[in-house]
Amino acid sequence: MPSSYSSLESPDGSQSGTPRQYLVHNKATNLIEVADIKPASHTDERKSQDVIGGVVAVFCEPGVHADEFSAAIKMFNTRCEHKELIENVNSAISQLEEWEPRLDEIESNERPAVLALGASPKLVKWALKDRGFKVATINASSIPREGAPTPDFNNYVDRKLQKLGDPKSVIVMDFADSGASLLRIRDDVRTLRDDPRVTVRTVALGTSPAFKSSKNEANRELIDKVVGDIGTLETSLNEQRLKNHSLGRNKAKNYYATWNKADASKLETGSMKGMPAHEFYQQQKLLLKAAMQLPVLNVEVDNLLPQQDEPGVLIWRE
Repeated sequence: MPSSYSSLESPDGSQSGTPRQYLVHNKATNLIEVADIKPASHTDERKSQDVIGGVVAVFCEPGVHADEFSAAIKMFNTRCEHKELIENVNSAISQLEEWEPRLDEIESNERPAVLALGASPKLVKWALKDRGFKVATINASSIPREGAPTPDFNNYVDRKLQKLGDPKSVIVMDFADSGASLLRIRDDVRTLRDDPRVTVRTVALGTSPAFKSSKNEANRELIDKVVGDIGTLETSLNEQRLKNHSLGRNKAKNYYATWNKADASKLETGSMKGMPAHEFYQQQKLLLKAAMQLPVLNVEVDNLLPQQDEPGVLIWRE
């Protein structure tokens, strides 16, 4: 969504015309919505540099406090900035439900549980959990195809499985660069449970170009499901943008080869956008989780700008 429009000016420099749509604040939900008609009760016209560069007003009912308005702006920007990501998450879940219909059987003991590996599947994990799915996160870094888990890691995974009700069907989910992490944790769960009645399958939540290379052919053939057509989400995961820019990290890395309980609770010590990384993560988590539960917000900036009979000049300022 563009944020550098400063004004819509007619050739003589004046602003004129009526927008096709308006941004209005819903006091009951504290959300900013797009409306075709400005409600008569919304007489408080506010502008903020955080909303489309301060060009477009948000119309409120009188009495909306500054902190409420600020929170509404943050959610509005989250929904706009991450619109495609949210659509990709919904697409991923639809593909999972089509592949494994039992995911929706909330009352069934045969319902599969999902183990999401690390930060990559976070958005999908949150959306699954909010919809009542059985899902837990396994935090471990640099998971190899070959190797053996530490006793602490085995105990950690065992606790996660118990928390999920010791499911008889487990799905391991991660973004696939080589596919190694999916297959390693699949094998670990199979060894840990050592029960022929327990099935463990793998889901690649998007893939990198390397995943399609000949060196990863053997791994690729063992992956049970590849979730595709999730463009922005897949690109963000492949380029590490989700972890390095949009979401950040909450926990410090705990490497698979040396995984230990003492490091499992350590928070990320870096910084993100002027605040501790784990605090930024918690802030973004609240915003993104809430945004994914709301309808997709479609904002066309041109419709929010004054319309006029004569062509105007849209002024662009750096």
